[in-house]
Amino acid sequence: MSELTPGFIVAHSHRLEELTDLVVQLTSNYPLSPLATETMLVQSNGIAQWLKIHLAEEAGIAAMLEVTLPARFQWQAYRAVLGQQLPKTSPFDKDRLTWRILRILPDHLQEAEFKALHDYIADDQDQRKLYQLSERLADLYDQYQMYRADWLADWAEGGQLQADEDNHWQPQLWRYLLADVGEHSWNNRADLHRQFIQAASQLTPATRPAGIPPRIVVFGISSLPQQVLELLDALKGCCQIVLCVHNPCKYHWADIVDGRELLRQMDIQAQRHRFKSGMSEDTPDEQLHAQAQPLLAAWGKQGRDYIRLLDRFDETRLKAAEFNELNFELFDVQPTANLLQQLQDDILELRPLDETRRQWPDYQPSDQSVMVHCAHSPQREVEVLHDQLLAAFAADASLKPRDIMVMVPDIDAYAPHIDAVFGRLARDDARYIPYTIADQGQRHRNPMLIALEQVLTLRQSRLTMSDVLDLLQVPALQRRFGLSSYDVDQLRDWIHGAGIRWGLHGAHRELLGLPAGDGVNSWQFGLRRMLLGYATGEPEAMATSADSDWLGDEPYSDVAGLEAAAAGGLVELINTLDQHFRELATDRTPTQWADYLTELLDSIFAAEADADVVLLSRLQQQLEQWLTASTEAEFDDTLPLTLVIESWLSRLDEQNLQQRFLAGSVNFATLMPMRAIPFRYVCLLGMNDGDYPRAQKPVDFDLMARDYRPGDRSRREDDRYLFLEALLSARDCFYVSWNGRNIRDNSERPPSVLVSQLLEHLRYGWQANELVTEHRLQPFSPAYFERAQPESGKLFTFAQEWRAAHVEAPAVATGGELAEWAPDSALSTKQLADFLKEPARLLMNQRLGVYFSAEDFSSLDEETFVPDGLLNWQLQQPLFEQLSELLQAHQGAVDWQPAMRKELTRLQGQGLIPAGAGGAVIRQQIEETLTELAQQLAACLADYPQTVGAVALTAEGSGDATSLRVADTMTRLRSNQSGGWLQLAVTASKLTEANGTPRLKHALRYWVNHVLLNTHSATSTLVLGQVGKISFQPMTKPAAQAYLQTLLSWVQQGYRRPLAAEFETIYQGWRSSYGNKLGEIIHDSEPKFDDEAAAAFYSDGNNQRAAQVERAPYVARFYPDYEALATGDEMMAFGQQLYLPVVRAALEDAV
Repeated sequence: MSELTPGFIVAHSHRLEELTDLVVQLTSNYPLSPLATETMLVQSNGIAQWLKIHLAEEAGIAAMLEVTLPARFQWQAYRAVLGQQLPKTSPFDKDRLTWRILRILPDHLQEAEFKALHDYIADDQDQRKLYQLSERLADLYDQYQMYRADWLADWAEGGQLQADEDNHWQPQLWRYLLADVGEHSWNNRADLHRQFIQAASQLTPATRPAGIPPRIVVFGISSLPQQVLELLDALKGCCQIVLCVHNPCKYHWADIVDGRELLRQMDIQAQRHRFKSGMSEDTPDEQLHAQAQPLLAAWGKQGRDYIRLLDRFDETRLKAAEFNELNFELFDVQPTANLLQQLQDDILELRPLDETRRQWPDYQPSDQSVMVHCAHSPQREVEVLHDQLLAAFAADASLKPRDIMVMVPDIDAYAPHIDAVFGRLARDDARYIPYTIADQGQRHRNPMLIALEQVLTLRQSRLTMSDVLDLLQVPALQRRFGLSSYDVDQLRDWIHGAGIRWGLHGAHRELLGLPAGDGVNSWQFGLRRMLLGYATGEPEAMATSADSDWLGDEPYSDVAGLEAAAAGGLVELINTLDQHFRELATDRTPTQWADYLTELLDSIFAAEADADVVLLSRLQQQLEQWLTASTEAEFDDTLPLTLVIESWLSRLDEQNLQQRFLAGSVNFATLMPMRAIPFRYVCLLGMNDGDYPRAQKPVDFDLMARDYRPGDRSRREDDRYLFLEALLSARDCFYVSWNGRNIRDNSERPPSVLVSQLLEHLRYGWQANELVTEHRLQPFSPAYFERAQPESGKLFTFAQEWRAAHVEAPAVATGGELAEWAPDSALSTKQLADFLKEPARLLMNQRLGVYFSAEDFSSLDEETFVPDGLLNWQLQQPLFEQLSELLQAHQGAVDWQPAMRKELTRLQGQGLIPAGAGGAVIRQQIEETLTELAQQLAACLADYPQTVGAVALTAEGSGDATSLRVADTMTRLRSNQSGGWLQLAVTASKLTEANGTPRLKHALRYWVNHVLLNTHSATSTLVLGQVGKISFQPMTKPAAQAYLQTLLSWVQQGYRRPLAAEFETIYQGWRSSYGNKLGEIIHDSEPKFDDEAAAAFYSDGNNQRAAQVERAPYVARFYPDYEALATGDEMMAFGQQLYLPVVRAALEDAV
């Protein structure tokens, strides 16, 4: 053909592949002129990519294609036919209409008709309600323009068609909108459409306007509004319209679905497809249902209306002679080797259940073409899917990840579970399955967008330490402020050390309704400390006089050297945030907001990665579109920030044709209309009752909800038809799962009504009574490991890591220890004390080089009001030590209080003690504690008046510990008149319980010192605590040497294997056994031990205390429960040889 045949051609097929081949053949056999562009109307990015791929496979390249949305093409066609005087975008487009309503509506709220709206937004302080209402109304009028143009035409003439008394404001508001737009030809959308139909119907190929393409292909759209079909029909005289419709049945089936009376009222004379034998237009309803395919009748309403509506415009039979090489009835018979294909054939042939039973054999359990799984949660659904896909790949080498489509009702809810299951395996793992997730909302997921929203909401947020650390993790923000990942790690430590908790400054806190507190613990406070510390160094070096306090700021001297440049980047960031904090307080017009937001993006981001560059470009593009929409709506009032954020950033998650899809991996996506792309495996997850079909309750003032017409869009009907399309698009397997069991009590939960209908149909038609596979709550259930190979309908898993949980642990082989080993350097008394607390720690730290530590900075987002136990110790321990050193240096004859008060002031300047009355109370409590400690120290110094210099001590191991050596230097020693030594120590810990029982875990370090000292000279030990004291009497040198050798012998064993002992657990067993009579343990040769109390202490926690297994990570690594710890005699042997002497020594002096 030299010229394209104009006309409205409709191609029907139950398989999208056939329709695709038709489009490929059509464009190949009947090409356009060399520089002409093919126009394709699609409704989703998936269909667009599918079509481009197949066109490229045929021609080698997919070029000169304009793929667009029907609504966008509609307005382009209006402009092309009626003249370019029409604006490029309609003033009645939803986004522009939103701004126009936002501007107009407040001027009319005092009118009687608008009383309901006036009452709704009466308390709207920040215009958020008004904006949301305007959005809803714009969406509603957009639907009216498409589906109820006759109403709007009547309303424009002053009528009230379909508007009851409570909704008279809708016609009135529409008239106000028309008047505001002005007297233009496009003012009345219904009249504009009529003008277009009249003008376009007169066109011929020779008079076709430049903006109308020679051919329009409509592909993969499940439903189009009648207005769009009328537009295409009007163009059929000047261009070729080829509409490819996915029709599940080759017969006329419009009458089998409820609502056929409304269709008949539309008086559509033409009928493309014939009735099935035994059916006719006059067949009674009861016979129709008996002769119809039940699933098509239940799910096909949306498609039925659309396909029947097409009959009004279809010219295929009239034009068939012009397309001798093409067939537009593509209902070829396909193989029916399995349950899925038989079910698809039933729908194609419109078979009722009775005919199905006669046609097909009974279901065989080995048939896996339809799979239904019942799980307890979304996580388990995805885990089960992963195992089922692995089994499918193992069974069929030709199956590839790109052949699988997985759809869920809400992809944002399932995305974390998908990443947790499919993303946990390394790429070199044989079980790794490549996957992509489409349709995810970016606004609350992309780090750059999260950071942007954090900056925009500065005035409503606390801006905590963790908030800024999160900001600093964004690469584009790091680059803007000249920071690296290493710098961020360094800054985290500095921010913590400088006492920064939350708030930019005192004014920020006051804005949130809290006291300014002189800005202590704010970002401004911490940065001053950092910069002062960098400028002056250590506090002692910067003071010019004893009274100098640098305006109350205490320098933070860790910021030094070349690394200090990172602090400069942090200062610049905080200054930028502070600038925006002040700027964001001002309401602006849309133009002013656009200018400011452009500057804001540039001030906080410097994109380098391609994805970041694209995102910033998209943000700028959306901002420009936002401004254009408001400008064209003539909106120039000032807007609050909250409204700007919502109206700008919400556009980022709108669906478009550029979203990634069909990326060559397993595709995860949201269940959406027009996504019926054929895949070998189509999997639907989350098919729960109440979740699917998705309910979308119309607003109370939606008049269309009261006046249904065939072709009206309905979310629930869309979902029903989408389920049908998904079923028809599966080629090898249709997979369905739902949360069928309660995760708490295992009670049954029903599936979606669509799944129930499917299962019921398969039970009646194929006797498929065992189609549902019930899964266990946990993936490590023993039921999954009962068979070596996957079996249809049986439980199995490829997560073999769980198998170890069901295999009896082999007995530990004797002699399975590590080889003999000793450290190169001598052991310190601290290392020996750590060994006493957790014997496994020395093995892990020294020999294996493993350290367990976890820093949690999220708990540091609050400033200190009442110090907890750890913070209280951190505050008081330096004070205790300074007080002890001061008193010892002056033999107790010194006024220590001024020095301590100055130190307390310094701590307050660091933000460790709060300001105000709370801080005064804490200071008073600390001073009282220091006074009591000073009294005890004075008494002790009176008994031991002489200072002993530092003493370096060493001890060699013997026997099986000859390779070990202990060396340490002892300080803080005193002597009395008779030459006896005293080890004097202070600690901010509580050394005794309320009943006087010593808390010996705080004295182990001093006990090891005590033993080592007594190998040299008879020494007493006194440890003064915040509460109570612990003392040890001198030991004989042989006794001290013997204990030390025993300790080193156990250390040598501890280097070879993890020893089964833990100090506090064993001590708890003794304490519980003796109760308040713990002193009796001194004389018992075989101490009593409460095994149950020790077990509870080690394995079980309570509201006041965590289980010891959580507090002793090194021992817990090898002994996860008390039963493992107490197996054998090692625990008690270790306790009696090393712990019992400590307990007895402490109690002997206390008695």
